[in-house]
Amino acid sequence: QVVEEAFYVTVGRRRRRRRQEDGSENGEGDENKRRFEENCADWNNMEQYFSDLFESLQDVEQSIQNAANLSLNDPSANTTNLSLDSVNTSVLEDVFNVSSATERIMDKLSNSEELKAVQDLRNELQAISMDLVQSAADSYAAFAEWQVRLDLLHNQTGSVGGYPCFGLTDCLATAMEVMSTILKESTQLDGRQLLDRLAQVEARILDLGESSNLNVSSALQRMEEILNILKDQSILQYWCSKKPTITKHPSLLVEVPKGGQLNLSCEAESNLTISYQWNKDGNAIANSDSNRLTVTRMQREDAGNYTCVARNAVGSEESVQSTVIVYETPVFYLEPVSTAVLAGDENGAWFGCNATSWPNPGWKWHFRTSGDSQWIEIEGEDTNELRVIKPQAEHEGWYRCVAYNKHSYLNSEPAFLRVLPISIVRIATPLQIELVPADNTEEDLDGTECTEEEMEASFLTSLMDTIDLKTTSIHYLKVQKDGKGFVISFTILSKNLTTSNTSRTSVGEIIAEAIPTRADLMTVKEELQNSAETISVLCNGLQFVVDPGSLTFFTPTYVCPEGQQLDSTYFLCVGCAPGAYQTMTDQVRVVQGKAYMERYPVAKDCPIGTFSEKVGSTSCQKCSRYLTTENPGSSSQENCYVVQGAPELNLRFINNTPRITMNLIEIEFIITRPTLSLKCTLNNEEKDCSSGYVNFTTYTSIAFDFKVSAYNTKLDVVEESRMVPVSFDTSFCSVHLINDGVRVDGGNLTVEFVGRGPATMFKCSVDRKNGALCESPFILPVPHLSKGRHLFRVVPLGCGIKRKALAVRFTV
Repeated sequence: QVVEEAFYVTVGRRRRRRRQEDGSENGEGDENKRRFEENCADWNNMEQYFSDLFESLQDVEQSIQNAANLSLNDPSANTTNLSLDSVNTSVLEDVFNVSSATERIMDKLSNSEELKAVQDLRNELQAISMDLVQSAADSYAAFAEWQVRLDLLHNQTGSVGGYPCFGLTDCLATAMEVMSTILKESTQLDGRQLLDRLAQVEARILDLGESSNLNVSSALQRMEEILNILKDQSILQYWCSKKPTITKHPSLLVEVPKGGQLNLSCEAESNLTISYQWNKDGNAIANSDSNRLTVTRMQREDAGNYTCVARNAVGSEESVQSTVIVYETPVFYLEPVSTAVLAGDENGAWFGCNATSWPNPGWKWHFRTSGDSQWIEIEGEDTNELRVIKPQAEHEGWYRCVAYNKHSYLNSEPAFLRVLPISIVRIATPLQIELVPADNTEEDLDGTECTEEEMEASFLTSLMDTIDLKTTSIHYLKVQKDGKGFVISFTILSKNLTTSNTSRTSVGEIIAEAIPTRADLMTVKEELQNSAETISVLCNGLQFVVDPGSLTFFTPTYVCPEGQQLDSTYFLCVGCAPGAYQTMTDQVRVVQGKAYMERYPVAKDCPIGTFSEKVGSTSCQKCSRYLTTENPGSSSQENCYVVQGAPELNLRFINNTPRITMNLIEIEFIITRPTLSLKCTLNNEEKDCSSGYVNFTTYTSIAFDFKVSAYNTKLDVVEESRMVPVSFDTSFCSVHLINDGVRVDGGNLTVEFVGRGPATMFKCSVDRKNGALCESPFILPVPHLSKGRHLFRVVPLGCGIKRKALAVRFTV
């Protein structure tokens, strides 16, 4: 009963070896996982199976022991009346090592008490011996019964660990076969030793189902041998391992610059050997068999989702997905270009820029009025195009584009917007007309009382009575006597609208306002042509009329303010851009098949060797002598450069310099040709010296290297003079009194002295105040001094560094 209970419990919790094949295939990874799980389960099942058998035998052994104890404690089962001859002495010899020699010793004992004690002991031993003989007989019988019951039980269950078998012996053989198969598959372990041990005990285990010469004790001993193999931890750790566990995943998001290096890593744990593989977007990356992945020179196509796969013999585990972004910092391939537009132009100024980047760039625009002012962001401008509609003077300045993404930003080169001032052109039409006396006499008019000044006033009155001038006006009127009459020259000028309406903000509005005035001018000209001969002028009682055919129109002139040129619309005047100047030109223009000679202002490029830096110039500045420009139209003095063949930048000292005066090294010089700004260098100290004079206050020696460098406005060195060595006289200078030295007489202080050494100049002071250049004799009115003791001091100048001053005390 004990054996049955133990065995049925074991079978009830035993897992089956294999699941039924259903035709489904889940790939090599799942197959490996299933193989490890099944081998682990089989090994554990075999261990449990033999453990249950061992436990059942232990229960049988315990039952035999319990029965033996019961026999010893029962008086009716006492064996003390058994004769000594009936005791199997061999049992004593086997169990207690009692030999026949011992019996001979007992026969010689004389003391009855001793003999009785030995006899009692012998009787007790005989009783125990009989019990042992009975126990041994019971053990063989119990094991035989165990075999019968287990054989019947296995026939009923028909399997061990899920493997079919019939009877105890077949099931033991099946279990051994399962163990052998698992050990043979343990190629990564040293399973050969266990396999050899299994082979050694296999026959002994199979005897448990077949042999009739075994008792419980020997069966337990054989069970322990097989259990020692089953409990080997290396087999359990190997086959009962799991697939790897990812302990460190790669970063969820990695951003790498284009051309940069990608570094990813992951870590996994397992009892088995782990191999790694990296995938990108589900596809294996070649040669990525480490837990670290490095990709150099990343490109846009390298962006994607990366995963790390850790694999062992059981299966594989994939890490979380790492999203890799390959970004590009902005790089401009289109930058804004400087431009000039008309003030109020409806189309305005256009700036464009474009850049490559990833993610795609965002855009900003900055503005500043001058090169040294702060950049200001233009609000609301977030595209790569900027339009400045109807620009005005306040919009003139520098503009730059900013391309940015979340990783970086880049400023474009700045572009300058020049807003050219405009005004409405005025058309001046010069004409000439002759007046003759109405009676057509041939008399000379020199004696008449009508003067040129009187004729001017009378003519204007008559002209305006005859012709409606509308919005035009008369200018430059000139009256000149000419024998029989007067020659009158004047100009009809269209209306000046430039400052008449300050609310105009666009070119279109300005032109729209100018069109009627242009029509008025044409109307006045036509009326003059048609009605000039009807003009009659009364001057001091004399009547004058227009001489027929004398009306003459001269070349019309488009009048613009200084520094402006005529625009292509013929309605506007536009400021001349830097690099150009205003000049007048005559040109024939054909309108509706008719040719007209016209004069108007144009902007002409400054010729080579000149430049113009401002808007609205009427002339250009010349570059300095020996400097020129490479092309016409230069807009900056920076474009002036030294012409080939110009004399060198020679340096010549003047005014007895270099010299040391008042603790200063003073140098005055001349450069043999004009140049740009100058800087002078004395050893390593540099100062501006464009004035031709420089001084240095720090010096530690009496010999120096001096040079002059010519710079342009960008502080780029254009040219340097040769290095000139400078040294100073090192002889000793001193001052000595002569004649009477210091004397106070006649209301004056008089000091006579002389310098020794190369001293040529002196500096005198009284009480160390108001020092000034002086010479001998030194005279100072006494009223300038208070009564008492005073100090006179004279210092030699213009000599070497070694010098000695003279100090004399005197009393007033």
